[in-house]
Amino acid sequence: MLELLRRQVGPDVPSGAAYSFRKPGQWPAHVWQIDGEEELYYGIVSYPTACDAPGWLSAGEVSDASRALRVLEAACDCVEPWGPGLEALQCWFWTPYSLCAEKWTLDRPAAALAGDAAHLLSPLGGFGMNLGVGDAASLGWRLAAVLNGWLEPGAALSGYEAERREAWARCDAYVVAERARLMGGKAYVPPLGRGGAYETALLGPCVNGQAVVGHRLPHFPGVRLETRGVTLLLVNGGEDLVAAIAPAFVAACGRIGVPCRTCIVDGAQPAVAVAFGGNRLAICRPDAVVTFLGAAACLPEAVVEEAGLAAEALLLGEKVAP
Repeated sequence: MLELLRRQVGPDVPSGAAYSFRKPGQWPAHVWQIDGEEELYYGIVSYPTACDAPGWLSAGEVSDASRALRVLEAACDCVEPWGPGLEALQCWFWTPYSLCAEKWTLDRPAAALAGDAAHLLSPLGGFGMNLGVGDAASLGWRLAAVLNGWLEPGAALSGYEAERREAWARCDAYVVAERARLMGGKAYVPPLGRGGAYETALLGPCVNGQAVVGHRLPHFPGVRLETRGVTLLLVNGGEDLVAAIAPAFVAACGRIGVPCRTCIVDGAQPAVAVAFGGNRLAICRPDAVVTFLGAAACLPEAVVEEAGLAAEALLLGEKVAP
């Protein structure tokens, strides 16, 4: 099979390549090697709707895998027959899906959905695992906040669904647009620099390297975040800034019992300058999401007040209504 595809496409194609075909006037087809095995392949023919697929296939009659192999061969439009040496192992008719739960959380008893239990996407783009890991990161510190007494369940889970639903919606929009592009036969034009559609869907606003409240802090050298608690970032923090800010921050975290870290970053670094702009300090919660950005050398008033307000200001970035 590998040599046959190489004769069709080119002799220098590496063994792990994916082959894509589009016969004039027909739907796109793709063939991939599985796990680098030269004689094991997975193929797919994409149809806009079930009505465009062969009736026997869309009706669920998928037991005749060899029949499906002939459909794939015709869609790939190879210059020579695939021959009798190929064995079709199995086939199925699959419809892309996009599902999202109506409600992700319950306050009492505290419960939350994450990963595939909360949302599903078609495999295009490979977002499923990424979204699940993001859910776990966002949910993990919230559960820790409840178990450690930093926040009440209602406050801890506040914003979780909206935050992660937004991430799912970005990825879903990309999948829908990309599927339409593939079905329309439009050529892919890679973006110049960062901030392409795929990266934006996956990373959100921080894709351009800017820190945004409510979203993950962009990655740049010289920053170690406190993964068990909160981090105060001081940009160009001289001794005066550290002396003015750090004690109040450490004291507020101490009243709550949440682990904390203070990190001084050099604003002369290009990545830091882009990330913070004119802001001199930031607070990040355990999953690296920014809860506060400030241009002045002072913490939010709620941080230095009583423990309940401090916890909400540090971990949530705003006071949660009772």
